[in-house]
Amino acid sequence: MPQQSSHVSHILPSGTILQDNYIIDALLGEGGFGITYSGTCKSSGQPIAIKEYFPAGLVTREYTKGNPLVSHFEGSLEVSFQKGLKRFLNEA
Repeated sequence: MPQQSSHVSHILPSGTILQDNYIIDALLGEGGFGITYSGTCKSSGQPIAIKEYFPAGLVTREYTKGNPLVSHFEGSLEVSFQKGLKRFLNEA
């Protein structure tokens, strides 16, 4: 498993494989609604950008058996999470 930096645990580490086909190479940046990584498509070898919906203050990342999981908060923050997710998906 790739090493996880202790001071930026919410950032997926380089080498993380998503959906068995996308490899995270490096962090490009992050903002209030998400994190952007450079990556590579395993099947084609093409460089790609990966955008992860990760709204600051509304989610946390946990590692279970080496797998990064995102949890979001319930209650009134759920409304903010869902509104932001809708905007994020519309942008995509």
